[in-house]
Amino acid sequence: MFHKARNDVAAATAREKRHLTHLAVRKGDRIVILRTTEIEAIESAGNYLVVQAGKDTFIVRETLTALANQLEPGKFMRISRAAIVGLEHVKELVPNFVGDKVVILQSGKHLTITRRLRDVEEAVKFS
Repeated sequence: MFHKARNDVAAATAREKRHLTHLAVRKGDRIVILRTTEIEAIESAGNYLVVQAGKDTFIVRETLTALANQLEPGKFMRISRAAIVGLEHVKELVPNFVGDKVVILQSGKHLTITRRLRDVEEAVKFS
């Protein structure tokens, strides 16, 4: 009995640690399968998400929180209420003229950081 309970706990833990490796996104009338490593940024747009992968953008009907919970924490970070970045795509962290900080991605896209800059810096170092 104890052995079965331990196996059930181990199986539940393994399920909880699983993260998305691919994301199905709509592009016109097609469904494109993206590797999560291709995702540079995800931004909230009402009831939808705009997923940036290179020069392409895709629309997903899901909440930012729901998708964030499925992504691997060491590879993605929420930098504001409305945006998540793929840490391996971060090129620079710079201040802007208003006193906020901005993430500049490899593609050149700029996103404002509203989380603590030190947290973002640490996440980028260890991604």
